[in-house]
Amino acid sequence: SPPFFTNLNFFMVAQPTWPVGNLVYTVSASDPNPSDTTITQLKITMNTDSYFSFDTTT
Repeated sequence: SPPFFTNLNFFMVAQPTWPVGNLVYTVSASDPNPSDTTITQLKITMNTDSYFSFDTTT
């Protein structure tokens, strides 16, 4: 199942060569252990119906 994220902080990562409509963000997700921070990426696609889809990548 997809990872569960809490306390998301989104920072846009410029990828001008990627297909239009795909926004890539670096996500800082709080870990249950306060000394740990997990860094991953969400690929956020804006569809023509204004809904977002999310894909996680490592």
